[in-house]
Amino acid sequence: MKHVKRIFALLLAAALLLTATGCSASDYKKATELLNAGNYADAEAMFLALGDYKDSADLVLKCRYGFADVAEAGGDYAAAAEQFKALGDYEDSAARASACDYTLADAAFAEGDLETAETGFTALGDYEDSAARASACGYALAEAALDDGDLDTAEERFTALGDYEDSAARAAGIQDLRLATQLTGLWASE
Repeated sequence: MKHVKRIFALLLAAALLLTATGCSASDYKKATELLNAGNYADAEAMFLALGDYKDSADLVLKCRYGFADVAEAGGDYAAAAEQFKALGDYEDSAARASACDYTLADAAFAEGDLETAETGFTALGDYEDSAARASACGYALAEAALDDGDLDTAEERFTALGDYEDSAARAAGIQDLRLATQLTGLWASE
């Protein structure tokens, strides 16, 4: 009788294990189908529920990559960049995030928002021509400050640009302009 109870318990445990594994296999198959159909939200939820079953954790990342890809294709570059960055070194996520950030900086430049463009290009460092584009934005902002009579900002910006185009000469020219203004003021007061 004791053996029968033990065998029954073992059979019951085996049946439960097979049922649980069967559910996991079935859910995994369904989640994979959802992923392949581009239904990333439902697929991700199912893979998350599966925990460490097979490669579910990796497939969660694949779902998130799919979200980012869809956002980028739809023109939501800010969301795509954020999602690609969250993926870290998964596939080409870092490069895709940089491409999205570059597109955002370029759009800001095209809209005349030079400060946002400069910030975006500067953050990208040596990605493509970002450094040169950041300098071009800084130069244009320095010229705008000079046109507005904001000599301090213009001089600061031209100085920060170092040897970019004629920035050093423009900064020196502002110093000369200040000196000439002071001398003219002295001459006029006498």
